[in-house]
Amino acid sequence: MKKFGIAAVFALLFSSGLFAQPLFASNGQVQLAGSTDLTAIGITLPINTSLAPDLVQPMASYSSRAEERLADSFTDLIIEILGILWGYNNLGVTYDNYPYATSPKYMCFDSSNMADFDLAFGNHFYRFALDTSFFSDFGLWMGNSTRFEGLLWKFFGPVIELNSFFNTTDDVPLLQESGYKANLRIGGDFALIQTNPLSAFFYMQWNHYINIDLANSMIVGFIVRSYPIKPVLIEWRVNWQFLQEEDFPGTDGIFFESHLEAGAMVAGPLQVFAAWNFKSYPGFNYKGHGVEAGVRLHF
Repeated sequence: MKKFGIAAVFALLFSSGLFAQPLFASNGQVQLAGSTDLTAIGITLPINTSLAPDLVQPMASYSSRAEERLADSFTDLIIEILGILWGYNNLGVTYDNYPYATSPKYMCFDSSNMADFDLAFGNHFYRFALDTSFFSDFGLWMGNSTRFEGLLWKFFGPVIELNSFFNTTDDVPLLQESGYKANLRIGGDFALIQTNPLSAFFYMQWNHYINIDLANSMIVGFIVRSYPIKPVLIEWRVNWQFLQEEDFPGTDGIFFESHLEAGAMVAGPLQVFAAWNFKSYPGFNYKGHGVEAGVRLHF
């Protein structure tokens, strides 16, 4: 009787077509293809077909957030390390009376090591320089440049320039009028790194032309200096001048200047120097080189 009962159940299932049709899930229940489903024989299997997406999406989102937090933490660590190094370098620096005044070095970074220097070492938290020079930009203009630059306190200070010139060409409409012309630049610099072999500064200036019909503009640039060996000094200045585009139709209104200089201390705080200039002025349709020579007083 028992064997007969099992055979009867299988016969009933085959006759209903249950094993002849594939299963598929729909609306949380397992159903048969066609019209037959398990409910026809009193069987319902609840299956949550959205379970996998609900698990995968939060896991992917969590992984993405974890990666972002790791990247942010790494960035914060780098910024913190750079900030500590910048502070140790620029807050701990002091200067002699002028370059190579009492020592082969101009800057000192640890007051506990002052015994390594002559007792007359200035130990100043400020430094300044005033220079005047003659320059000639071939095929454009020539004149005089007077510049005052320094640090009021360790890592920031003024950068002021007055460039007076006479044009040597009539090819530039803005320069065709004869007579005195000038360019006044007022701004400041900020120390990035200061060492005797290599120092770097970022600077910004407000730029104003005198007797040239150009609007005021901004200048941004970098100054790199080196005091490699007594009595030599090396300096490189680059800047970008952002003029109004309407003053120079067809150009982006950006002027570029490079000033590469070598000098030497010759008598106490007095330095002589010579420089090679490169200037690119799209608005003037000018790109060329020039020379410059002058004297500088350090104090």
